[in-house]
Amino acid sequence: MLRIVKEATAEIVVRKSRFISVISHCNDADDLKSKKEKLCLEHPGAKHIVHAAIFSNQSFFSFSDDREPKGTAGLPTLDVLKGTGAVNVALFTIRYFGGILLGTGGLKRAYCDSAKLCVSQAEFAEIKETRRLEFTAGYQDIGRLKRLFKDRSAQLLETVEADDVRMLVEVEESCFEQVRSEIENILRKRI
Repeated sequence: MLRIVKEATAEIVVRKSRFISVISHCNDADDLKSKKEKLCLEHPGAKHIVHAAIFSNQSFFSFSDDREPKGTAGLPTLDVLKGTGAVNVALFTIRYFGGILLGTGGLKRAYCDSAKLCVSQAEFAEIKETRRLEFTAGYQDIGRLKRLFKDRSAQLLETVEADDVRMLVEVEESCFEQVRSEIENILRKRI
């Protein structure tokens, strides 16, 4: 699965109608509604603001034709969005009507082309599965542990110092067992 790391905007003109697509991170339905309301305020002259969104593990999605003929706007946009493999993402297309009817085929192509252009300008990154590991270490082991975390791209989330040091580390799933074993070797005990 992917997540969006760089949002994008793209615009095309088809027979005098402007199609402006915007792709951005979106956490849930409330976030989607908020973003759409903001776009409505930014584009008061727009005839339609179509959206498609994918949440969680691609099992929950949303789309709207926003008064365009059924299946000509939101669904083609959703298909483009699904093709990215991204989650927690929304793609909006704002249409300013140019006075010329495009027909259902023309609308599908225009919304799809605008969405594809926008997606091509966005940047995505893979979502890596992680696990957390909490343990207690002596002060004498901290330097070796921090070097291990750096070498293995483990992220130190929390450190609590008292008689010993309690640490909370986040490690990629793919190397979790190896990192845990190396920590146990440094601490000379099982965690």
